[in-house]
Amino acid sequence: MGQTLANYDAMLKEFYLPEAIDALPDMVEMYDEVKRTSKGWTGNKIIEPVRLSRNVGKGARAVGGTMPTPGYQTTEEHQIQAKYNYQTIQLSGQVMKASANTTGAFAKAMTYEMSMAMKDITNDIDRQLLHDGVGNIGVILSGTSSATQTLEYAGAASGSVSRQPGTRFLQVGDLVLIGTAIEHGFTGAPEVATVSSITDRNTVVFAASESTVTADIVCFGAAANAANTNYNNEIQGVEAAMITSGAYQNINHANFKANVLNNPAGALTNRSLTTTLMQQAVDEPWDNAGSKVDLIYGHTSMRMEYLDLMYPDRRYNTGKNMDAGYTGELSFNDIRMKFFRNAPYNILRFLNRGTWTLYHLGGMLHWFDLDGSVLSRVSGVDAVDARLQTYCNLGCNNPRANCALNDITVTLRAT
Repeated sequence: MGQTLANYDAMLKEFYLPEAIDALPDMVEMYDEVKRTSKGWTGNKIIEPVRLSRNVGKGARAVGGTMPTPGYQTTEEHQIQAKYNYQTIQLSGQVMKASANTTGAFAKAMTYEMSMAMKDITNDIDRQLLHDGVGNIGVILSGTSSATQTLEYAGAASGSVSRQPGTRFLQVGDLVLIGTAIEHGFTGAPEVATVSSITDRNTVVFAASESTVTADIVCFGAAANAANTNYNNEIQGVEAAMITSGAYQNINHANFKANVLNNPAGALTNRSLTTTLMQQAVDEPWDNAGSKVDLIYGHTSMRMEYLDLMYPDRRYNTGKNMDAGYTGELSFNDIRMKFFRNAPYNILRFLNRGTWTLYHLGGMLHWFDLDGSVLSRVSGVDAVDARLQTYCNLGCNNPRANCALNDITVTLRAT
């Protein structure tokens, strides 16, 4: 038998394409919407006075009637404090030398790690901007002592657990804390776990067995103490203002509230999307704040629910070249609609973007270089590290100008 491919294998070269492929999504959807209104500051926190109620000294009277009792304007302080987010990298001296040029590597290790770190932190900021700042990324469906745990999304509607993927924000290698709200509040001790694998959109396997109870909260964190957890330390995103009790950035919800349209049959009980509900969500900010909505957004699963409403308005074309899909942006009453992969499920948000500002202490995203150098030597090790950071928070100066439409049925892929 003559020469074969197997016999000649030692003489054959490998052919490498010139670029490494990034298989991870890096869209920054909500971040792109709010960074246009970002503002910097120095000092402890942002404080702005907000007028919350009018002077009640008014009234019509008959001739000779007593004048209305004088009143006054009611104001309170709206306070925004920074939230601190970091992305760290470390490189050995050996890998930096080995990747010094394109002959030996697809990219310099330092350049590659720094550029990917920028993508990673921006992606996480995008997630935080769409949520409430508490940091819940999932909850335990059914408590057990096992390395394999089943998660549901932290905000799942009642009766919809099997359709609410709970591992959507996790990846292999993530450090998380698992525990009750009290344990995360550090009167107890949440368990620290490392993600080993993700079986499907509801099942995660940790590196070791974890003892959990039903409805345990999962959040990012490195240690069970207040300084090393995302719990209550994330950016207060849009959902922080969409509340029905408590306070938002120092002002009681009763005086400083967004319009929240829950299902009258019971919150967290889903219902079908209708144009009537959507129009109500547009009208509420106008009725209560004289404000016009200029952005409607929801999770990508909400797109099909909206398209289903539009089917009666279909038009048919007899042309030969027809596209079976949908192109361009959707709108409702000429209001732009966006569908974000990081958004909560089962909701639509109706925003007046002019009421939202992303405040940042120092640069919005910057490498720490206080001493003039981005890279720092690691003590006792042939390595350097660097830190990408942002000190920022999202603030809304008028929640009444926005509306939350909740409890909408969507179809989610379970696996």
